[in-house]
Amino acid sequence: MPKGKKRRNKGGRPPAFKSANELSKRINAYFDAETGCFPIKDKDTGEFLHDKHGKIMFEVMPPTVSGLALFLGFCDRQSLYDYKSRPEFSCIIKKAVLQIERFHEGRCATDGKPVGSIFWLKNHKWKDDDAKVAMNFFTNPLQAIRALDEEDRKRNRNPTKSS
Repeated sequence: MPKGKKRRNKGGRPPAFKSANELSKRINAYFDAETGCFPIKDKDTGEFLHDKHGKIMFEVMPPTVSGLALFLGFCDRQSLYDYKSRPEFSCIIKKAVLQIERFHEGRCATDGKPVGSIFWLKNHKWKDDDAKVAMNFFTNPLQAIRALDEEDRKRNRNPTKSS
């Protein structure tokens, strides 16, 4: 650049986050504030609903990528993924999405109806076999470990040919 000339702004919107630390704090705030268990209120009366034992009923608000994007001030999920392509923010975004994945992975094993979580995991490059192993690991850890060992033995006996 010639001396005396100022560098011009290339245009576009200024970055929403100036540092990785700032982004990390906002992501932690999302997981602290926007997800978890919340008491269920009656729509008509505004009073808390109780189960048959008299305990207040709660609903689980799962963490989501779209919820995270909205909380961070983005207008869509793609903006969040665009930030992931920046080296200074990449690891932070990947960890946040991994936390969301961890939630859904755990739900496959503990929830009575994990269909939504299985759908989410499949859309994030999981296969049915991965979900089955995750479910078995929580319900019967020894059986899951034996299945993984058996899979490893099969792979070692039949290595794939490289072209």
